Amino acid sequence: MRRTLPSAAIGRLFTFLCLLTFSGALSTQSVFVDPAGADVGNCSMPGSPCLTIGYAVSQAMAGGTVEVAAGTYNENVNIDKSLTLQGTGNPTVQGSDVSLGTFQVLPNVNDVTIDGFTLIGFDAANAGSETAALYLQGAHSNITITNNTITANGDAGFTEEFGALNDNLVIDGNTFDGQTFPGAQAGGCGFGNQFSDPTVPRQLVVIGNSDTNVQFTNNIISGTAGSTTTAAGCETTGQGNTLVTIDAPGAVITGNTFSGTTARFASMLRTRGDANTITGNTFDGTNLISTTTFHFLTDNTLMGGTPATAEDLVAANSYDPNEAIFDGGGSFSIVACPVEDTTVFAGDMSCEVVVEFDDASATVTYDPPSGTAFQLGDTEVTRMEDFGGGNTLECLFTVTVLDTVSPTLNCPLTDTIFLPVSGDTLFSRADFVAEIGVSATDNCPMDLGNILIPNGNVNRAFSCDDAGMVRTVSFVVRDESDNESVCMVDITTLDTIAPILECSDITVALDSNGMAMIENDTALDTLFDNCDMDPSGPFTVGGPTARTFDCTFADSTVIRTVVATDMSGNQGSCDYEVTIIDTIAPVLECSDITVALDSNGMAMIENDTALDTLFDNCDMDPSGPFT
Repeated sequence: MRRTLPSAAIGRLFTFLCLLTFSGALSTQSVFVDPAGADVGNCSMPGSPCLTIGYAVSQAMAGGTVEVAAGTYNENVNIDKSLTLQGTGNPTVQGSDVSLGTFQVLPNVNDVTIDGFTLIGFDAANAGSETAALYLQGAHSNITITNNTITANGDAGFTEEFGALNDNLVIDGNTFDGQTFPGAQAGGCGFGNQFSDPTVPRQLVVIGNSDTNVQFTNNIISGTAGSTTTAAGCETTGQGNTLVTIDAPGAVITGNTFSGTTARFASMLRTRGDANTITGNTFDGTNLISTTTFHFLTDNTLMGGTPATAEDLVAANSYDPNEAIFDGGGSFSIVACPVEDTTVFAGDMSCEVVVEFDDASATVTYDPPSGTAFQLGDTEVTRMEDFGGGNTLECLFTVTVLDTVSPTLNCPLTDTIFLPVSGDTLFSRADFVAEIGVSATDNCPMDLGNILIPNGNVNRAFSCDDAGMVRTVSFVVRDESDNESVCMVDITTLDTIAPILECSDITVALDSNGMAMIENDTALDTLFDNCDMDPSGPFTVGGPTARTFDCTFADSTVIRTVVATDMSGNQGSCDYEVTIIDTIAPVLECSDITVALDSNGMAMIENDTALDTLFDNCDMDPSGPFT
């Protein structure tokens, strides 16, 4: 039999189902924390946050998120369920000596993520108790610690409970800083009293050998786990502990920067598990004190790992100063090379430098050996030290010979460029250097082609426009080490080529007035000058000054010289002969005459008896003779 529910019942059922759905959503919702909040209610609304992180953890459901706003929180937080603790604006949490950690993950709590916090640790009053800014107590799986600043404050930064198994531990993008001992100096000398003397330094980060699937990546390790000390026995070495220990097998340790401070026989990184991947890490030894090492490994550390040999490990990571491999028999260390990269300077007279290594001996050898004359540039040197019993230390360093001596550039103060017949010239660089007489010497062999002329295409070109002008030209020499010298030369451009003239002999005839006149260039056929001059002159005349001839020159030849002067004062000339002739005949006018014979029957007349007038362009004697 079908029953139909009344509408009111349907409404109540819908409300019940919605409440069930909403209740399920609450199990994974966020809980909010703010310094202005209050520890009341469930803090599930951003406008009603909790005041403390610990209270928020108690209100959060497993698998939920505790969202913590920026600010400072003075508390210790015990994480007892699967949670994501998400800091916004880098909230700071300052712990105190009331638990094992500022953040403490309680035993058997899995699937915890801590992201975006500054966690400041504390120093436990009981020296036998190890505490940390972030402490994993007991066994766990799937713990993710990212983008935090984890600050040691008298004890460890991050540590695990000894012997506990943690699987799938991801530590990425964090900064580990602070100091693992109280006071200005690390206490003690060694670790015989580390659980009774609270000043003995702790390790900054500890990951045990029971862990599996560990990823320690992209972290900055800048904290301090050691210092100089006045404690007996450690006055020279200082006192210090390891910055980071990762003893887990199969760990991935990549992309980290180790730059912290420690001393004595400690190391920046210690790994004692096998099959590790250790690549792309940077070890900056600037703050290491005395005999500390970059990396301590047991012989099995690289078995099945990447890389698989000490030499490949060195190549896969970066070390400063230069690294060395110390084989201690059963273990080895990547240490700073006892000899740092060395720079020496070439002298004034030589480009090579003889380098002596003070500690060269039967047990300490160098290749190239001590006393080698090193050439300009970088030379890689191998140092090998034999401690006996199979213990050796081998490292590479670089001897760099630098040349800081500037070449000597020899230049005249002044020089002269003479224009050629063509009038214009462009020197090549080499020809110009040779023409001016510039030379260079250097302590290191150099190519004279390195003598440069700034703005060369202009400064090496000369033309008639430059005639008589002074140009200051720079010469620069630069050796292979970029040492430079400069000199200046005042260069005068001169045109000393005279014009070339060609003339022809000429003949001139006196005119009807008995005169003839010529110009200075009348006989000039051609005129050439390297710097084009005006073909119309002016011209001057050598020899007789007259350019006008009268009848006194008739039927004679004279020699004349035409002189042309160019704008630089160069003179050219040519000689030619001028022959003066009179080609105009006299003009005579006569009248008919009548003569009578004399008594002897004779009559005589003179040649000019009938001559009425006589005219000649060159006045002739009117008395004849006449024919």
